[in-house]
Amino acid sequence: MQDRGSTVAGQAPCEPLSEEALRELIARSLGSREAPEDIELLERSERKRRRDWRGTRLFEKLTVRGNSGKPLVLFLKHRRSHPDPDLPLVPPDREARVYRDLLQGAPLGAAKFYGSDSGEGSSLLLLEYLEGEKLKKIFEKETWRGVVKWLARLHQHFSTRQDQVQACVPRYDADFYWQWAHRAAETVFAVSARAGSGMERVLSRYDEVAGLLGGAPATLVHGEFYCTNIMVSADPQRLRISAFDWETAALGCGALDLTYLFRQRCGIEEAGLIQAYLEGWREAGGRALSAVDLEAQISAARTHELMCRLWSRMNYRELPPLKIKKYAEKALACLERLGKAS
Repeated sequence: MQDRGSTVAGQAPCEPLSEEALRELIARSLGSREAPEDIELLERSERKRRRDWRGTRLFEKLTVRGNSGKPLVLFLKHRRSHPDPDLPLVPPDREARVYRDLLQGAPLGAAKFYGSDSGEGSSLLLLEYLEGEKLKKIFEKETWRGVVKWLARLHQHFSTRQDQVQACVPRYDADFYWQWAHRAAETVFAVSARAGSGMERVLSRYDEVAGLLGGAPATLVHGEFYCTNIMVSADPQRLRISAFDWETAALGCGALDLTYLFRQRCGIEEAGLIQAYLEGWREAGGRALSAVDLEAQISAARTHELMCRLWSRMNYRELPPLKIKKYAEKALACLERLGKAS
């Protein structure tokens, strides 16, 4: 098996823009009449660097001021795609399209979009800087319920705007889910036939997953709706919820986002969160949504998420056959729950 983990770890990091290039980006993005040299950069601080199979990223907090004298706090994301042609392609401008063409017109509290730029394998995204706390650090049940209700409102809003969504992002159809299952299986079979025996059983039933998720009513999905990708405002009187990192956004089954959120519930009962989602859907004016159907979709989405996680971890490091077996067993358990719910 190719050691893809060392390939990912060795990729070149994003480097900060020069002062000149940054001023040009800010002036262009703000639509300012001022020349780039008239923009005073008051503060520029690196917030984080990150890398994974999709590439490397650099995040910066910017405080800028022009001739108007009023400071503006911005968030700059610089992403460089991984050059390996065998890795799944995530277009560099997809996230910018989501912010510009979808989220800005929706009453959902998204960060304000200021501008973007993209070239071959690289992208820049300039947004409003949001103050608050990541959901992963919040343990209050009502805040989590509020986030799930917000997610239901987002899904309901875009469920009636599918043409608009598909003009910006790809569709997660049955072939998409099969592709990820095959990616995971190929990496597993490369380890050993014994390690792949459980995967064979998973694949033999994968039509249940791909067919259900690919054929479910579609909406805008984040694609990685983890609690680490959700910001909650610090103002308890006016709760503002905003998801970020929309790189894998798509038109697909909304249960996928719920499933990713449920990976870490901070001890909060899952059944209560599912009920909150159903309430949020109804409050947003959505047609009746069956709890049984939603739970079946969650079981299918968990199977898909396990395939993605297995593939990702095997491309970062070698997994022993015992660990691979556990992934397959978890996937089969999800399939069993799916069969009972169907």
